Amino acid sequence: LNDKMRSPQKNEDGPESIYMRCLKKILEQFDDWKRVLLLMKAQNFSYEEISRYVNRPTEQLKTYYMRAKESLTEKVNECVSKG
Repeated sequence: LNDKMRSPQKNEDGPESIYMRCLKKILEQFDDWKRVLLLMKAQNFSYEEISRYVNRPTEQLKTYYMRAKESLTEKVNECVSKG
């Protein structure tokens, strides 16, 4: 999501990296609307388009997105560092 995230690391016990396992685990903990926001923003949808799906005010989505992205980054990096 940004340059603060560590690069994915290989995992000896399977094809799925620890990074991907952590990412999936953390995303599952997010509310549905936050997952939708993160995924749609990653695909370059406008905040106006996203607001139709998540039932949140367009004006506040940028703040929600920045907070969700920061939280995701921190939690994934923490998970990866724990192994």
